[in-house]
Amino acid sequence: MAFQTARQLKQNFKDASWGDSPISAPPVAVVEPDRILVMYLTFDQNLQLQPVQRMELLNGRAVETAEEEIVAQIRVDLASGTPLPPETASVQFDHYPSYFTVVLDAGNWQFFPENGGAADETMIFVREKPADTTGGPGMRYDPNKSFYNLSRRRIQGRDSIRCANYMLDRNGDPLDENESRTYSFNFLVRVPIKTPESGEDPWLTIIIDPTGQNQGPKRP
Repeated sequence: MAFQTARQLKQNFKDASWGDSPISAPPVAVVEPDRILVMYLTFDQNLQLQPVQRMELLNGRAVETAEEEIVAQIRVDLASGTPLPPETASVQFDHYPSYFTVVLDAGNWQFFPENGGAADETMIFVREKPADTTGGPGMRYDPNKSFYNLSRRRIQGRDSIRCANYMLDRNGDPLDENESRTYSFNFLVRVPIKTPESGEDPWLTIIIDPTGQNQGPKRP
């Protein structure tokens, strides 16, 4: 997670987004997913990201109904102190297309752009990451050819985005068995500043940068 001003954000994402825009429509003849992965994002008092992930089959439910039910159960578990498995912001999509919903539970924080704007600049796919401070090699990632129909809504009063991951390769065809693709996508989050300086942007931008991997179908 990184903090950036609007000026830094514009500079860093001048090349965005790598591959197809996630708000665009998918290739024709794709099959809609039959399951959903919900990533619920909260933060502790030290602003450390505390993600919770749940994958469920839709089992005939509308996507909106499944989202509401999964988020409600996550909130119950968090409120009750139910032990949750330790998780990172990395996302593993195993073998099958799925809807992907990200819920932001952090007070008056919002996805970018703030105040309910369209989701066209909320999820940015990144071409590469530079070497880290330990001197490790940089990473290059696959262009987006799999995540489409990004939209924005509120779930139980919380700002949320949803797209569909169709598990496609660079040509728009379904992944072969056990074929994989690795993506880096950034979620842009806006945090209101209580006392901004005159003329300054009253919102600070936080970048949440998980890595996601698509793992193709299992062998029969």
